[in-house]
Amino acid sequence: MRALIISLAMICAFSISTSAQESSNESKNKSKKNTIRYGFGSTFHSNEMVGNFQYGEYTRYLGRRFALSALGGYLKADNFGEENLPTLFEFNAWKGDLNLFVLPINNDNTSLKIGGGASYWMGDFKSRDTSEVEFTTTEAEDYGWNVVAEFEVYLSNTVVLGTRGAYTKAQNGENYYFFGLNAGLKF
Repeated sequence: MRALIISLAMICAFSISTSAQESSNESKNKSKKNTIRYGFGSTFHSNEMVGNFQYGEYTRYLGRRFALSALGGYLKADNFGEENLPTLFEFNAWKGDLNLFVLPINNDNTSLKIGGGASYWMGDFKSRDTSEVEFTTTEAEDYGWNVVAEFEVYLSNTVVLGTRGAYTKAQNGENYYFFGLNAGLKF
């Protein structure tokens, strides 16, 4: 009888400790529902400007199939002159996006996010007719929508390396494409 009670106690103790380890691993993976990343890339505008966009992005995962992100960054673009032609247009702006993503692929190693949302930016648009004339600066403020696709790779379930492609359309009819890389942490 004593051996039966000791055996049952040992079985219960091992089963509790085993399930506790599984729970701690599951809770460790489940607790990492956020990423914070820095990214850099190139923009191609509809008015023949080319530029760079640096951004920081915070993403909150809502289960296995959805995510919500907030992005903020600085956009700097100009028209590239052909063979020493002067720059006639410049655009410098702060830009913010709020996006909702669907995740067709989401596991411990990779994720693919497809979605879109609202965009807002404010900054300065500079233009001139010739290189002898000073720039005329106009304050630019607009909003619109964007479509985004991101692919991420997780290293040790903590470090995030990714690539991002986006299309942004403004209310005033201007649009641009963005392609870039990013890196950050998952926590």
